[in-house]
Amino acid sequence: FWLGASDTGTETQSEGVWHWSNGELIPADFPWSPGKPNNSTGAEHCLIISSSGYIDEPCSRKHNFVCEPRGSVICSGNYTLIADQCLSFNDISLNQSDAENTCENMGGKLASINIPQALLDYKKQHYSSH
Repeated sequence: FWLGASDTGTETQSEGVWHWSNGELIPADFPWSPGKPNNSTGAEHCLIISSSGYIDEPCSRKHNFVCEPRGSVICSGNYTLIADQCLSFNDISLNQSDAENTCENMGGKLASINIPQALLDYKKQHYSSH
């Protein structure tokens, strides 16, 4: 599942420095899968949560994705409260850019995760094969 994070260059970002789409720096103690991020293909600039945990992937690959609503919202409908966040797991396989656009069309954005372990636990319980 795509999440809203990357290490692609903008004016304030550089290769290997991971940020959430909300601009917050991903902390040094983020629970990456062992050996990740590694940018092994030279093009792994986007973040997914997979069956092996949090890994870096080429943004052009197709994955399902997790959205969060913009602004304050009652967590209902397609959204599930996980720890302190409303999140929507989408079973459509898209590249990262198309996933972001789809989240925006739903009134949200790709998710920036507040409590990474809570999302890992939820995913293992509900989406173990992804």
